Amino acid sequence: MIFKAKKYNEDRSGIVMIITIITLVVLAAMLYTLGSRLLRKSHRDQYIIDYQNARYACDSGTKYALAVIGDFNTTPISRPNEPDFSDLFQMTQEEYDLILEEYKIQLSLDPNFADSNMYGSEEDSSSLMKEPEKLSFAELLDYAERTEESESNSFDANTWDANTWDANSEDANAFGAEDGNAFDNVYIRGPYGPKWPLVQEPIEFEIGTSKVVIEIEDENAKLPVTWALMDDEKYNRQAKVAVKSFLEWMQVGSSDIETLEKEFERVKEIKAFSPDMNSPVITTTKEMPVKQSAAAQRRSRSSRRRSKQAEAVAEKTRIATEKTERNKVLNLTDFSKISNSLIMYTEILERPAIESLDRMESAYKYIGLWGNHQVNINTAPRHVLEAAFTFGGDEAAIADEIIRLRKIKPFDSIEELSKVLYQYNDTIDKSKPFIITRSNVFTVRITAYSGTSTASVIAAVLKEEKSVQNIVVILK
Repeated sequence: MIFKAKKYNEDRSGIVMIITIITLVVLAAMLYTLGSRLLRKSHRDQYIIDYQNARYACDSGTKYALAVIGDFNTTPISRPNEPDFSDLFQMTQEEYDLILEEYKIQLSLDPNFADSNMYGSEEDSSSLMKEPEKLSFAELLDYAERTEESESNSFDANTWDANTWDANSEDANAFGAEDGNAFDNVYIRGPYGPKWPLVQEPIEFEIGTSKVVIEIEDENAKLPVTWALMDDEKYNRQAKVAVKSFLEWMQVGSSDIETLEKEFERVKEIKAFSPDMNSPVITTTKEMPVKQSAAAQRRSRSSRRRSKQAEAVAEKTRIATEKTERNKVLNLTDFSKISNSLIMYTEILERPAIESLDRMESAYKYIGLWGNHQVNINTAPRHVLEAAFTFGGDEAAIADEIIRLRKIKPFDSIEELSKVLYQYNDTIDKSKPFIITRSNVFTVRITAYSGTSTASVIAAVLKEEKSVQNIVVILK
């Protein structure tokens, strides 16, 4: 009996222990669930607060950017002895690193390279006067040939002495050097100084607890998507060839190009593009029936025996012409909304052809989506330049000449281009509707960061001198 009582007590203690453990597990699970819910609610509430702060900062940054963009300098700079940005896309990462290393060696050998050699060596300074805008193009052509010869000389890496470079100098800072790491921050400059397609270095400031970054891009330096939507008998064939050649250059596969072409045709059914649509004022003609006077109606009723032919003639006489005007910006807005909507098949274009820690190259980066149809010959990379001159021919040769000359002095006008490259006048004349020398369409990307939240806006503007008109503002 004693043994049975002892066994009963042990079993009872075991059951109590199991029940206690189960109770503790349930309580722990309940506490964990409650804690997780409270933590998620706290994170959600904080995210909402952060997002509201970011959105407020983004809106304020947008107002600031649109208010001051008219005063921004959008004039390309002279870069005669620097590596050119035109062919960066087609370079592999190894080729890109190599040209960057050669440029760093160039800088290390001459700390004042960017300034003292901006317009040539000391022996050239008297003739060039360090004011290239005052030179004739005959002088510039001669200088370009000599510069090209000097650039063909290779650099010996064994002569590189990093001690000759002052990382704290103004020249080092001008090329991105910070905190003494001059060579870590050297990059290949674009037509305006910062990396292509930026017009200037990103603007950063704080609003409350939020950080705001403003980036301005040159849309005339990109291939206009409106070429793919062209519906003009005079340019249809060349526009199609230009877009296809561009896509092939950007390493888009043939099957993907066919898919994109079908998509472009579908979009054209919604609204097709013609170069005349972007003139300052669009005048259209619309046929409308004209109301007849009471006397005319009585005469019409009394003439019931007229032939059908006479009736048709009378109907035509009751048609009038009405002229309406449509502002250029409205057409830009229409195509901007179409291009940035879900209608456009952008997944193919966004696929990266080159992706690394400091590079991300894709066709999408080089396509303008804001309704413009002109390419700036001073700021466009080679493949966009060649596409622009497909409308006339000799595109590769003209692109070579433009890239060579604009590094010394950007072209002031298309007439100047025709004068310098007179042997290609016929091609330039045919391409005139699609080329300019000063950009007028820019995108302003405003991004605000607050905590874990991000808010962004992309605004497209038409900027002519200091006059700025908004094309469209898209929330991201």
